[in-house]
Amino acid sequence: MIRCVYDDNNIRMRTFYNILILAAIILTAASCTGLKALKEGQVLYTGATVKINPDSAKKFPAKKH
Repeated sequence: MIRCVYDDNNIRMRTFYNILILAAIILTAASCTGLKALKEGQVLYTGATVKINPDSAKKFPAKKH
């Protein structure tokens, strides 16, 4: 009797393992940061700060519904 090498369970397991390996690769690549490339005294961009001076704000008329 000849055994089929590619039965349904084998294909499902191979697909599962392929998806698992792909997910591990994606998670590993996503976890990499640029911190290693920073030189002494450098920092990552942490965002801009916005300072609003209330005295110079333009007044808009209230909208009527």
